[in-house]
Amino acid sequence: MDALAELDRRHHDLTDQIGYWQHVIAAAEDGSAKIWRPADFTAGDFARVGGRWVEVLRVNTKSLAVSVCVERRPIVTTDHATSTGRVPYDNVTGRATPDEITRLTAPKKG
Repeated sequence: MDALAELDRRHHDLTDQIGYWQHVIAAAEDGSAKIWRPADFTAGDFARVGGRWVEVLRVNTKSLAVSVCVERRPIVTTDHATSTGRVPYDNVTGRATPDEITRLTAPKKG
């Protein structure tokens, strides 16, 4: 019976913790902080990670599979990638479409 009581206690503790963190996430989003999720990305998009834009190769439940380049390029695409890596969503600070990246890298007129 002690094991059942311990499991019940843990269940209630975890339920309380989940409720707390759901509240923290909701409050962060209400305060204009963006919480990135799989639904925010599709393959071919770019994610801002550590001051660089990296091309998204695959969207996973807990992370993005991205192009990785050993050179310190501000934008990493599959054209200059040396490998692939994984980036958890809490390391992402922005999202851009391929068109937005093209405009960002276009030569300035005038």
